[in-house]
Amino acid sequence: MEKAITISTLARREREKLQRRSDILEAAEELFDEKGFESATIEEIARRTELSKGTIYLYFKSKDELLLAVCIKGIAGFREELEEAARRKRGLESKIKAVYLSYIEFFLEVPHVFRVLHDTFTERLRRNLSQDAINLINWTIIEAVRFGSAFVQQGIDSGLFRRDVDPYAFSVAAWQLATALLDLAILSDPGVIDRDSLEKMFSKSIEILVDGLKCGAPPEEKSSGQKASGRSGTRS
Repeated sequence: MEKAITISTLARREREKLQRRSDILEAAEELFDEKGFESATIEEIARRTELSKGTIYLYFKSKDELLLAVCIKGIAGFREELEEAARRKRGLESKIKAVYLSYIEFFLEVPHVFRVLHDTFTERLRRNLSQDAINLINWTIIEAVRFGSAFVQQGIDSGLFRRDVDPYAFSVAAWQLATALLDLAILSDPGVIDRDSLEKMFSKSIEILVDGLKCGAPPEEKSSGQKASGRSGTRS
């Protein structure tokens, strides 16, 4: 009986610890979004969770570590979202468009996470971040870029896309385009574009980028061909 009570007590305490950690993360996420990472303080996080400052440090050694945890929580499932978006489509062109559009859709659902991650790319903030936090953020972005570039490489290998295309460079350009549009929709106050306009704008933009990948005669060859055709028509 005493053993059963002890196990029950330990289980309850573990649940309480997990809930307390979750509460701290939620408060930190809100404050980082509202005030920015640099302005938010551990004291404010403690007040919002009704915990002592010392208790916060029992769970997270520093504000940097707290930011790292917020980022991990925020991007959980991001890669899976990209993979699922690609699985739902048939054909390389559709898959490429779906991957980059799913990036926009993912962060439109969690705009506060986008704001926090966006802040981590400022040079001033990065000087104050731990290397672990920087590595995690860099790794997440690089993995996403590589995932998109793999489909471009498939298109090159199959002969659908031009062989002079750099798949990684294309993917970086597409991610930057999506990020820039998210900036306008999320970071602007009020937003410069709404969600529907954002998705339509991006769909058209990525379509133009993908069209540029396709095989075809270079412009100068087409031009020469047209001139030759014109001359032969004149002779006849």
